[in-house]
Amino acid sequence: FRLRRRKRALAGVHAPSNPQKRRASPPSLTAGAMGERAETSLMVGLGLVAVVAVLQMLKPKSVNPCIKKESEKVVDIYALPDMEELKKSDGKVVFCRCWRSKSFPYCDGSHAAHNKCCGDNVGPLIIKASK
Repeated sequence: FRLRRRKRALAGVHAPSNPQKRRASPPSLTAGAMGERAETSLMVGLGLVAVVAVLQMLKPKSVNPCIKKESEKVVDIYALPDMEELKKSDGKVVFCRCWRSKSFPYCDGSHAAHNKCCGDNVGPLIIKASK
Protein backbone atom coordinates (compact mmCIF):
# COMPACT_ATOMS: atom_id res chain seq x y z
CA PHE A 1 0.00 0.00 0.00
CA ARG A 2 2.82 2.43 0.85
CA LEU A 3 4.59 1.64 -2.40
CA ARG A 4 1.47 2.51 -4.43
CA ARG A 5 1.05 5.77 -2.54
CA ARG A 6 4.71 6.64 -3.09
CA LYS A 7 4.48 5.89 -6.83
CA ARG A 8 1.43 8.12 -7.08
CA ALA A 9 3.21 10.89 -5.20
CA LEU A 10 6.18 10.67 -7.54
CA ALA A 11 3.88 10.74 -10.55
CA GLY A 12 2.13 13.85 -9.23
CA VAL A 13 -1.16 12.06 -8.54
CA HIS A 14 -2.51 12.88 -5.12
CA ALA A 15 -5.04 10.35 -3.89
CA PRO A 16 -5.63 10.62 -0.15
CA SER A 17 -6.89 7.54 1.66
CA ASN A 18 -9.75 9.55 3.21
CA PRO A 19 -11.65 11.70 0.68
CA GLN A 20 -13.00 13.91 3.50
CA LYS A 21 -9.48 15.06 4.41
CA ARG A 22 -8.40 16.19 0.99
CA ARG A 23 -5.24 18.27 1.20
CA ALA A 24 -3.75 20.18 -1.65
CA SER A 25 0.00 19.95 -1.47
CA PRO A 26 2.39 20.97 -4.19
CA PRO A 27 4.26 18.06 -5.80
CA SER A 28 7.61 19.48 -4.65
CA LEU A 29 6.68 19.02 -0.98
CA THR A 30 5.56 15.40 -1.23
CA ALA A 31 7.76 12.63 0.08
CA GLY A 32 9.97 11.06 -2.48
CA ALA A 33 12.94 11.89 -4.62
CA MET A 34 13.04 15.56 -3.69
CA GLY A 35 13.28 14.81 0.03
CA GLU A 36 15.98 12.22 -0.58
CA ARG A 37 18.00 14.68 -2.65
CA ALA A 38 17.80 17.32 0.06
CA GLU A 39 18.91 14.77 2.65
CA THR A 40 21.81 13.64 0.46
CA SER A 41 22.84 17.23 -0.25
CA LEU A 42 22.81 18.00 3.46
CA MET A 43 25.01 15.00 4.23
CA VAL A 44 27.48 15.84 1.44
CA GLY A 45 27.65 19.45 2.63
CA LEU A 46 28.28 18.43 6.24
CA GLY A 47 30.95 15.98 5.09
CA LEU A 48 32.75 18.67 3.09
CA VAL A 49 32.66 21.09 6.03
CA ALA A 50 34.12 18.39 8.29
CA VAL A 51 36.92 17.57 5.81
CA VAL A 52 37.88 21.25 5.43
CA ALA A 53 37.89 21.72 9.21
CA VAL A 54 40.16 18.69 9.75
CA LEU A 55 42.55 19.79 7.00
CA GLN A 56 42.81 23.27 8.53
CA MET A 57 43.64 21.77 11.93
CA LEU A 58 46.34 19.50 10.45
CA LYS A 59 48.08 22.31 8.54
CA PRO A 60 51.25 23.44 10.36
CA LYS A 61 50.97 26.97 11.69
CA SER A 62 53.52 29.72 11.05
CA VAL A 63 55.63 30.79 14.04
CA ASN A 64 56.33 34.24 12.63
CA PRO A 65 53.00 36.02 12.17
CA CYS A 66 54.16 39.46 10.95
CA ILE A 67 57.90 40.25 11.34
CA LYS A 68 59.61 41.03 8.00
CA LYS A 69 57.32 38.71 6.02
CA GLU A 70 58.67 40.13 2.74
CA SER A 71 62.09 38.55 3.49
CA GLU A 72 62.89 34.96 2.59
CA LYS A 73 64.55 34.52 5.99
CA VAL A 74 64.67 36.96 8.91
CA VAL A 75 68.25 37.39 10.20
CA ASP A 76 69.27 40.17 12.60
CA ILE A 77 72.97 40.87 13.30
CA TYR A 78 74.04 43.00 16.28
CA ALA A 79 77.57 44.03 17.31
CA LEU A 80 77.76 44.27 21.12
CA PRO A 81 81.10 44.95 22.84
CA ASP A 82 79.76 43.62 26.16
CA MET A 83 79.41 40.11 24.76
CA GLU A 84 83.09 39.41 24.09
CA GLU A 85 83.02 36.30 26.28
CA LEU A 86 80.31 34.77 24.08
CA LYS A 87 82.27 34.90 20.86
CA LYS A 88 83.28 31.66 19.24
CA SER A 89 86.18 31.04 16.88
CA ASP A 90 84.36 32.85 14.07
CA GLY A 91 83.49 35.85 16.28
CA LYS A 92 79.72 35.38 16.51
CA VAL A 93 77.06 33.57 18.51
CA VAL A 94 73.89 32.32 16.83
CA PHE A 95 70.69 32.11 18.90
CA CYS A 96 67.55 30.20 17.96
CA ARG A 97 64.30 32.08 17.35
CA CYS A 98 62.17 29.24 15.96
CA TRP A 99 61.91 27.31 19.24
CA ARG A 100 62.79 24.03 17.47
CA SER A 101 66.55 23.82 18.07
CA LYS A 102 67.79 20.72 19.89
CA SER A 103 70.56 22.88 21.40
CA PHE A 104 68.23 25.75 22.41
CA PRO A 105 68.94 28.63 23.05
CA TYR A 106 71.63 28.18 20.40
CA CYS A 107 70.65 27.66 16.78
CA ASP A 108 71.32 24.31 15.14
CA GLY A 109 69.66 25.10 11.79
CA SER A 110 66.27 23.53 12.62
CA HIS A 111 64.55 26.61 11.23
CA ALA A 112 65.37 25.53 7.65
CA ALA A 113 63.13 22.44 7.85
CA HIS A 114 60.43 24.43 9.67
CA ASN A 115 60.48 27.15 6.99
CA LYS A 116 60.08 24.59 4.18
CA CYS A 117 57.25 22.77 5.97
CA CYS A 118 55.23 25.84 6.98
CA GLY A 119 56.22 28.47 4.43
CA ASP A 120 57.59 30.57 7.29
CA ASN A 121 60.69 32.80 7.15
CA VAL A 122 62.06 32.56 10.69
CA GLY A 123 65.85 32.74 11.15
CA PRO A 124 68.47 32.98 13.91
CA LEU A 125 69.64 35.94 15.97
CA ILE A 126 73.36 36.43 15.29
CA ILE A 127 75.42 38.38 17.83
CA LYS A 128 78.77 39.48 16.49
CA ALA A 129 81.72 40.24 18.78
CA SER A 130 83.46 43.56 18.30
CA LYS A 131 87.06 43.37 17.09
